[in-house]
Amino acid sequence: MVAQKIKSLNPNNGTSLRGLSAVNDKVIWTCGTKGTVCRSTNGGKNWKQQQLVGYENSDFRSVHAFSDKKVILVTAGTPAAIVLTEDGGQRWTTVWRQDDSIYFLDAIAFWDENRGLVLGDPIGGHLFLLETKDGGKTWNPLPGHAPPLLENEAHFAASGSCMRTLPGGQLWVATGGAAARILYSKDYGAHWQFIATPMLSGEEAKGIFSIAVKDSVNWVIVGGDYTNDTLKKDHVFYTVDGGTTWLKPQSPTGGYRSCVEYVNATILVATGPGGTDISRDGGDNWNSMSTGGFHSIRRALNGKKVFFSGGNGRVALLIYSLN
Repeated sequence: MVAQKIKSLNPNNGTSLRGLSAVNDKVIWTCGTKGTVCRSTNGGKNWKQQQLVGYENSDFRSVHAFSDKKVILVTAGTPAAIVLTEDGGQRWTTVWRQDDSIYFLDAIAFWDENRGLVLGDPIGGHLFLLETKDGGKTWNPLPGHAPPLLENEAHFAASGSCMRTLPGGQLWVATGGAAARILYSKDYGAHWQFIATPMLSGEEAKGIFSIAVKDSVNWVIVGGDYTNDTLKKDHVFYTVDGGTTWLKPQSPTGGYRSCVEYVNATILVATGPGGTDISRDGGDNWNSMSTGGFHSIRRALNGKKVFFSGGNGRVALLIYSLN
């Protein structure tokens, strides 16, 4: 498989687009600053753009799309809100909201059509997760013990990919700041395992910004220092044994990266404002695709296409061949 180019699918809205979710190769949702949400139903050829009333000053950084009709948006910042539409954006319902600045939401992920989580920064020194069991209509704090985090350990909402799920209850949460760790649960968050990583950490701008998971033991993490995006120091690692050991690539990414995604079982793409890189061997060697970067990258949930979203209203498609 050889990546050929990154093709622009620009909605041209001038906003910063971090939230990205592709239902299939045709239906794409992206969202970002100024309460903006964009939808395409033809693979990015045409876009419908909206600014959500009441959220004109909000930044929607996380999104999970179920279809061309149903999508859930999550703000980063104040107010902390979860917003739902089930009719393609004709009507929006705020299903959870807090105006207290103690709440800061970072990511959304689902196991199936009904059960999912929204991750927020720690509250009272403990992991904060909201749970839904009805497809996003209602949200409540995850019951049971919320594990403690270290002081000044939190999560990054840079691409909405600091939390990942796999069917059957598997859940990964990545941290940064004081420490760069993976919190791993096999049972929908009822019990947790804390896994240390060698990722750069110790300051507010450093840590794991994104995790990609292939299965229960093969994971890739990217991040670094977003204030120094060309720094190539402890900013990308992978594991083949569930985090028991972390391997440093023989050739790393070009610096800080905000998102990483599996394209298939062996191919990964990582992106950030400073550039985009591809690995064809599970994360051991990375090659630059472009010095132009994005905030987020997602493979279609039920398809093969891979999409990017970024600053200045940019959306793009990864063009590749299987030769």
